[in-house]
Amino acid sequence: MKKAEVVLIPLPAMGHKVAVVEIAKLLVQRDDRIYTTVLVMHPTVDPSTTTFNESLAASTLPDPGAPIIPCSGQLLPHIRTVATALVCSPTSQLPTASTHAASVTVLHALDRPLSKLLSAPAADFVDVAEHQPCPAESLTHTVAESAKTHARCHCRCMLPFLPVAFTSSLGLPIVQIHRQPLLPILSTLLNSSTLPISPVLPNFPLSHCVIPALFRQALDNPRPSPNSRQHTAALTVVYTLVEGQKPHVKEYVSKIRTQSELSLDAPRLAGFIFYSFVTGLKEVANEFGLPWYAFSASGAAFLGCLLHLQALHDEQGADLTEFKNSDVELSIPSLVNPFPAKLLPSVLFEKDSLTTVLEQPRALAEARGILVNTFLEFESHAVNSLSNGRTPPIYPVGPIVKHKRDGHDVGSEGSNNYRNIIEWLDDQPPSSVLFLCFGSGGSFREKQVKEIACALEKCGHRFLWSLRKPPPRGKWEYSPSDYANFQEILPKEFLNRTAKIGKVIGWAPQVDILAHPAIGMFASHCGWNSILESIRFGVPIVAWPLYAEQQFNAFQMVIELGLAVEIKMDCRKNSHGDNEINVSADGIMKAIKHVMEQGKEIRKKVKEMSRIGEKTLMAGGCSYSSLGRLVDDIIIDNQP
Repeated sequence: MKKAEVVLIPLPAMGHKVAVVEIAKLLVQRDDRIYTTVLVMHPTVDPSTTTFNESLAASTLPDPGAPIIPCSGQLLPHIRTVATALVCSPTSQLPTASTHAASVTVLHALDRPLSKLLSAPAADFVDVAEHQPCPAESLTHTVAESAKTHARCHCRCMLPFLPVAFTSSLGLPIVQIHRQPLLPILSTLLNSSTLPISPVLPNFPLSHCVIPALFRQALDNPRPSPNSRQHTAALTVVYTLVEGQKPHVKEYVSKIRTQSELSLDAPRLAGFIFYSFVTGLKEVANEFGLPWYAFSASGAAFLGCLLHLQALHDEQGADLTEFKNSDVELSIPSLVNPFPAKLLPSVLFEKDSLTTVLEQPRALAEARGILVNTFLEFESHAVNSLSNGRTPPIYPVGPIVKHKRDGHDVGSEGSNNYRNIIEWLDDQPPSSVLFLCFGSGGSFREKQVKEIACALEKCGHRFLWSLRKPPPRGKWEYSPSDYANFQEILPKEFLNRTAKIGKVIGWAPQVDILAHPAIGMFASHCGWNSILESIRFGVPIVAWPLYAEQQFNAFQMVIELGLAVEIKMDCRKNSHGDNEINVSADGIMKAIKHVMEQGKEIRKKVKEMSRIGEKTLMAGGCSYSSLGRLVDDIIIDNQP
């Protein structure tokens, strides 16, 4: 029986990375001939991924005396996670195929000048601050030690690192250090009045340097509109990061293939699964002559929308930017109802970002298949519409929702805040609490916060409100922060007046909260992961979309599927929050009361979909069968 190895590469952001790791688990659970390697790109674009990366490393390093048994909080033996860098680690750092050892490689920062570190063909250090080497003795864990201690584990987690280097306006080198996310540094520079950016070394390959490539584009297009600047910057950093990874993914995959050729017991490299935003790596798959699949973390309906818009643009010459603020209604094959074009994602209304976004659906046409985080019973019309002969085979494999019952909920259970939240919920009656949470980028300014507070106080229902602090006006940041004191933003005495019925928090462990029986409604931005989480736990949504494809998702949930109630469908904001559309307290209260007091029918529909969503992943279910078809396709194509 020949074993097959699949390499999965996610976008380096929390929600996207978790979903890809869960797919790796599903594959190896389904068929013991499947092995998976998850290549996690560095630097990360999301600060919250650091803890998750560390948990992956920990989960591949079991107690040396314990057998490797799939269980809560532990990756399966056939999965390995590898954190890549812009320069890969030397060949000697890879364990041999025969051991399949777990190895965490954390090497010394060599006592060399920064210039020599950057010019080295393979940087073998993890921490650099200015020109000083990092005292990493306590962190050193050699491959030989790992192979000896953890030879029974089929997982491999490597953490090589390369700093991104550039100069500040003072001419001093700024170096990203180990575990420090990319975007806070990027944010600081984007918000400066001048951008005198150049690589530290004139001969340092620009393809290996993420930020200078971004800022070179920024310098060529000085001070565009806030929306355009935000969209272009965010997209550019992702696609430039992917481009910089190509030679190093190729190098690492070459080693996997070599290992499989040297050992009869090693799995044969069978193909790739690329997250939809990293399909630019398809060139690597093509060079190896291997099939590749795409993974769409959005729903099937939005996937169909993107494919339709790309056809309108490429085949009919439609100018999609003209749909901005228009009254046009589009007939999209993946939707039953006409769709208001003004609800399309903002990135499609700007020419610079549009060009980049359309590369994604164009690339999908070359995929061997497309995995979608959805299930047939939930999006039956959309999934069936994609079986048109023009689209690669669709594999609905969802709903993929990571909950602490399925494994450790990273970064939450150990905190006092987490315990306080869960204990407060434990004291509330079933289905009595309205949960307000608006995603990793969701925040509101003072005027809107006061309208929300007024609505909560007037309606009188119990509430749990995740209230995040937006960045200062005009500044570009990846995500909001927590308030030091909620009194600075909330109406005077609000907390005292609502103390018996409500709790205001900062960051929220969203999945665990939605899973709690006290939750009766979810005021959400309608990110796709949030929608699937609400469906899994049977919690009705009141839709308040803010950015990206969330307006589309809200339309689908409210109009197409009848599984949500609208607060305001056409809200739209950027990361600055400068173009925020305020919703009145009366409008918010109306939606809350509709679900909490007259929402018997919608609650029943959501609970039924929850039951179906759980069943579809079990033997005989549609998603279970779809995953089986995918495994068969991988195995059959892997036959010599």
